[in-house]
Amino acid sequence: MTADTDDSLIRERIDAWKTAAPELESSRRREIVEADTAKAIITLEGPFQSALIHHKLRPTSGLVQLQEIFRILAGRQPPDALPQRDRE
Repeated sequence: MTADTDDSLIRERIDAWKTAAPELESSRRREIVEADTAKAIITLEGPFQSALIHHKLRPTSGLVQLQEIFRILAGRQPPDALPQRDRE
């Protein structure tokens, strides 16, 4: 394939998505409005209970660890006013 062919295919796909987008959005909105929330809750109750039984809760959401990674990547140290936690 040439660069021109690649560009042409990309443009065709962009145009196709631009054409499809309004219909997809309309369909999405219609499905949301027509959704039966009570039925969905009943349908998902079994899988939810199964997940509670078969999967342990995590001791942390990982947010603290993620913030630490961001701080390291940014090359910053935590402010002195914040308590330091023990690092294992």
